[in-house]
Amino acid sequence: MSRLLLTTVCRPVGGAHEGPSMGVDVMKGQLCVSQGALRTAGVGWAYGLEYIAANLTSPTTVLHWPSEGELIRELCDGHYDTVGISYTFQLVPRLSRIVALVRTYAPDVRVVLGGYGTAAPETHALGDHVCDGDGIAFMRELLGERVGQPIEHPTIVYGNSLLSLPIDAGRKVMICTGLGCATGCDFCASSAKFRQRYQPLVADGDALFAVMDDLYQRTGIDEFQLFDENFLVDRPRAERLAELCQQHDRHFDFFTFASLRSLAQYTAEDLVRIGVSAVWVGLEGKHAGYSKLHGEKLAALISRLRRVGILVVGSMIVGFDYHTPAIIHDELEEILDAEPTYLQCLIYGPTPGTALWDRLEQQQRWRGGPPGRGGVPYERCDGFQLGFEHPHMSADELEGLQRRCTELDFERHGPSIYRAVATWYEGWTNLRDAAEPWLQARAAVYERKLAGCRPLLPVGIARAPTPAVRSRLVALGDRLDNALGPAALKERIIAHGVLPVAERWTRFTLRYHALQQPGLIRRRYRW
Repeated sequence: MSRLLLTTVCRPVGGAHEGPSMGVDVMKGQLCVSQGALRTAGVGWAYGLEYIAANLTSPTTVLHWPSEGELIRELCDGHYDTVGISYTFQLVPRLSRIVALVRTYAPDVRVVLGGYGTAAPETHALGDHVCDGDGIAFMRELLGERVGQPIEHPTIVYGNSLLSLPIDAGRKVMICTGLGCATGCDFCASSAKFRQRYQPLVADGDALFAVMDDLYQRTGIDEFQLFDENFLVDRPRAERLAELCQQHDRHFDFFTFASLRSLAQYTAEDLVRIGVSAVWVGLEGKHAGYSKLHGEKLAALISRLRRVGILVVGSMIVGFDYHTPAIIHDELEEILDAEPTYLQCLIYGPTPGTALWDRLEQQQRWRGGPPGRGGVPYERCDGFQLGFEHPHMSADELEGLQRRCTELDFERHGPSIYRAVATWYEGWTNLRDAAEPWLQARAAVYERKLAGCRPLLPVGIARAPTPAVRSRLVALGDRLDNALGPAALKERIIAHGVLPVAERWTRFTLRYHALQQPGLIRRRYRW
């Protein structure tokens, strides 16, 4: 029987010559990039490796973000015959070093390459096999195991931190409900990798409820992250999940991805019944021409979701060909007026295999050459550098505008965590007296979140970026005090003693780039 090691590239990742995210910490590096010490952070898992490991019969070890020393020890001690390496487009420059370590310390193993980084064809020669598409089916076939067996969902518990402290109440269990996307946006690596097709990993609402209930029984956690490029587009699956949750009295809630078009199918109360607690919406560019943008107006959408306490991540892109500084300003103002809980703003960027890459290649519009081959280095293809010649702006001008978008969002609305608290307060206010018990139950969830977050208000007030934000946070604190009553002694100690120290410590670590690397996550299956 084969012995399999699955690993990411080695840390450290990010730093002076790499982007702020590198796909390792999307919260800190993309959604809260301008929010200083009060930004949320969370190390991402290469969840595809866990899914592959859970769906084989061979003994398998999974490493997320090992150091070189940790990888070497694993190679020497594990007696593996197959090593799979997952990498993204930004991490392509790290791959040759990892493969060299594997060849040196385990010279007889076969090396399998996988992940979105395989879009860079020059990396293929480094491996013995290259997985392009569904990793579970590929590895089953490679290892001589039975292809087509039902998919098992591993237990992946994802958590965030704030002020260098873990947020235990915010832990979520990750479920991948499908691969790829049929929408086919020209920049989308997922659409390109799966050839503009959607491959469900849970067939319907019955299957999804069974998976969620099983993971709840394993972990005791009833909050989930459903990884799916456009989960809500499948309305029968979502509504069947809601029906089964009510039948079995399971109050699951989850964060997922959706579009303006798919969200327009549902009322806000429908989304609460389904279990949506937060949603990532691709706003891209207002006139980019993507069909998924044909829904209701953004301000109306966010307003009605906020009314029931649902958080919104708005994802904006700058650098479309029609963009000028004035147009970017107008689109940003519309988004800021709507006030999403989180705002991601990245520069329009291609990866090999996408329609955008092919168009730029045909037009020969690269800055110095294609990314990684004379143009922008692969490690900076992270949404923070322009890789092609723009018709209206220089690279410096566009990159400066992109940074200014997230800075303005922070200056106007403050840290996202306090926007979340304000949204939960609004949801609690509107749902606590609802006629429907199911909606009242969601209000009770919001009340617990408000009680847990109230100690954050003093440090937020002290570190507010502007007087206007400070006034908003003071008013929010007053509303919470009126709603929840006087703070207990423990809350006051945390608010005025623990958290100010944690905030100063976090500012120190960010300033000197200390303790910013992920630690090793090691999991073993069937040993």
